Amino acid sequence: MLSSGTRIGLYRVNNWIKEGSCGQSYEVEGNSGEDLGETRYLKLFHRVVSEIDGFSDFFSQECLAIQQLQGRGIWPLLSYGVTKWKHWIRYPWLDGEECEIEIIEDEDSRVEIRKLRSLDDLCRFKSEEINPEQLLNLMITFHQGLYKAHLSGV
Repeated sequence: MLSSGTRIGLYRVNNWIKEGSCGQSYEVEGNSGEDLGETRYLKLFHRVVSEIDGFSDFFSQECLAIQQLQGRGIWPLLSYGVTKWKHWIRYPWLDGEECEIEIIEDEDSRVEIRKLRSLDDLCRFKSEEINPEQLLNLMITFHQGLYKAHLSGV
């Protein structure tokens, strides 16, 4: 995990978000150019993934293809790059929905304010609020994004 203030290319890490199977996610801020002062989402791939033979070529080809995708169900890829061994991709920052969550620990409970930023967050913290119409809309959106990606060879 990178510390707050660490620089990756033209970006400075504000916060670590979470770790996934292929890398770490960060909230970053642009240091120059059109991103100066702008908050972005940055995915940093694990070193063990980045060091696989042929990964750099595959990474560049996939990123170029993904940058061409647009429309419903697509989170637009803004840029990508490599700093030393660190392969990264940058997306627009999606702030998420702020909501109150009841946290129950043992016999005590408390209310926290959290931001829902992913489908995982929504399912863990607000699953009872997902109605059939919202679920259908989510599934259609996911399907359209995947369909576009598959049509382009991603």
